[in-house]
Amino acid sequence: DSAVAPSCVAAGAVALFATRKRFEESVTSYRRALEIRKKVLGEDDPDVATSINNLARLLQAQNKLDEAEPMLRRALAIVENALGENHPKVATSLNNLADLLEKQNKLAEAEPLFRRLKTMRPPARRFRAPAPTGAVSLSRPSPTSSAPSGAMGSSCADRLAP
Repeated sequence: DSAVAPSCVAAGAVALFATRKRFEESVTSYRRALEIRKKVLGEDDPDVATSINNLARLLQAQNKLDEAEPMLRRALAIVENALGENHPKVATSLNNLADLLEKQNKLAEAEPLFRRLKTMRPPARRFRAPAPTGAVSLSRPSPTSSAPSGAMGSSCADRLAP
């Protein structure tokens, strides 16, 4: 999957730009990464939905709500179709769309999404396996454990792993 590597690099650049408030550069880089992912993975891949979701959230941070809304709706449709209605990535997409609709004062549309979120079962907690030597606390996940399943970094790492 070396073809996915450029999108992972671009996604990393986006995160750097976004933390430095360089939103226009972030949007440009994220659009490029999204196009690469679509070509490599196909339009309906859950990782494409993650990229769409992340781009939409970046646009939302710039108050480009009307541009972000259809993107969040598309991301939700992709993950629902690919992963089922109760997957954690569906919950993330639902939350993001409901949050945006609330910010747009579209409360009649946001409310059923928030209600649906309340009915979804939370995912089981994942803990990092203890190291082969040394003591490990089992009370909390390790701060070095892998990123959440919806995070961009984990998808890239999974795709690039041998």
